[in-house]
Amino acid sequence: MNDSSKPTSLEVPFSLDALREDILNVFLLYVRNIAWMTDQETAWTLTKAPFPADGSLMNPEENIFTLGLTWNHISNTSFAQCMEHLYDFAFYGRIDGNFEEIGRESQFEWIAYLVFDAIEGNSAHDWSEYGFEIYKPLERCVFVIELANARRMLDGYECFCYRKNDDFAEDYLTVRQLALLSGMEEMSIRAAANPKRANPLKTVSDNGRTRIEIAVAEEWLKSKNKFIPITVYWPDAEIDLTKKGFKDLEDLNHMLNSRYKSLCVTKDCNNINKKLGAIGIETGIGVEPYLLIDENLFNGKPFVYALAEIFSFPQKLFLIRVQEVLTIEMQRMVQKELKREIAELSR
Repeated sequence: MNDSSKPTSLEVPFSLDALREDILNVFLLYVRNIAWMTDQETAWTLTKAPFPADGSLMNPEENIFTLGLTWNHISNTSFAQCMEHLYDFAFYGRIDGNFEEIGRESQFEWIAYLVFDAIEGNSAHDWSEYGFEIYKPLERCVFVIELANARRMLDGYECFCYRKNDDFAEDYLTVRQLALLSGMEEMSIRAAANPKRANPLKTVSDNGRTRIEIAVAEEWLKSKNKFIPITVYWPDAEIDLTKKGFKDLEDLNHMLNSRYKSLCVTKDCNNINKKLGAIGIETGIGVEPYLLIDENLFNGKPFVYALAEIFSFPQKLFLIRVQEVLTIEMQRMVQKELKREIAELSR
């Protein structure tokens, strides 16, 4: 994921690389707390990094760099992946279609509460007092979560998380949420709502709280060139066949389904379905669009070429990749048969 390549009308206050350092620090905070509950060696195994030989894990002046903790050590954890996904959604409106939906009772809600608990708790306070600079990383993680929550509500959904003093209302945004979405200060939003101004931002009062209707907020953001549309993408659909092949037919089928879902978002899905039907591929719509492909079709060169054309792959390269995975499957089947025959003869 390369955030620098994504155009946005919203000024991004910190890079993805900076957030990754923050995520590492929050992860380290929880590892240290788990060490109090268990022991240092047990807690450190969560990082999959080499254990600090000098036993310095609990020294608050030691940090992710001196402890040798890198992004690669935790990049596959739910915490890291969720926070990255929320960053992409918060600042760029991008949703990875392979993730579960950002919503209540999802992993995103639980990850958000881990961050909220950390910043509001005594543990972070004491670690900070002793020299572990954890508040700024926590504040940036909170910023990402709150902006993602606001963008989710702007898109017409209920909030997926809330802090103790949050008081959200269906179909409305708070002043803070609109400030987050516009990259402005809350005072600037309140000033924009001053009825003495020309074309003031329309607000409503709800039990003494100033709120902005979703439709009004969206129109206002568009007028300020701050509105970011939501886009769904499937990473596997962006595959570079010069660099990546397929480990088996299931992997190939997964990529083709991702590619199909991506095209259905950006192009005429009905036209694509007609082309796919003409070469013998069934399509359907469940929770999302999907393909049903008879794996025997991959043995036919005309079929593979036609599929490559529909999905905009280099035809010859795609054919070779398909032949490669068919060879892998054949070798796997031969090895299985060989083992079975040897086992029979050894009885």
